[in-house]
Amino acid sequence: MSHLTKSKVDIRDLNILLSAAKKLGLKVQKGDNLTYRSHYVTSSGCSAILTTQDGRGQAGVKKVAGQDTYEMVLDNYNNPLIKVAGRDCALLGREYTAEMVRQQSMLMGGVISNEEILQDGSIVITTSI
Repeated sequence: MSHLTKSKVDIRDLNILLSAAKKLGLKVQKGDNLTYRSHYVTSSGCSAILTTQDGRGQAGVKKVAGQDTYEMVLDNYNNPLIKVAGRDCALLGREYTAEMVRQQSMLMGGVISNEEILQDGSIVITTSI
């Protein structure tokens, strides 16, 4: 029985994703051909493996064939990683998007003056350029 889930966030920068994962407290292993394993799913060819601090929860990050994007591969079923990264890695996706905004702002010479997480879970980032 397979429970494989793929992320719904368009991941274009692996390093920013890994930075966001570390901010959430996940351990990061980066490589060329890593294998993600869960009780029910195995996925080879991953560019990174994200693991909970206790090593019990895991997700893979895999390059999408023929594209310059990556996707998360994980098994939501009984996976402790979703407590940190969210179901389908939604919290990690949110943090990735916020990290993209932070880094783009800095590249343009901006200064982040405020960050706020709203009740619906969205993040508002105020910058001055």
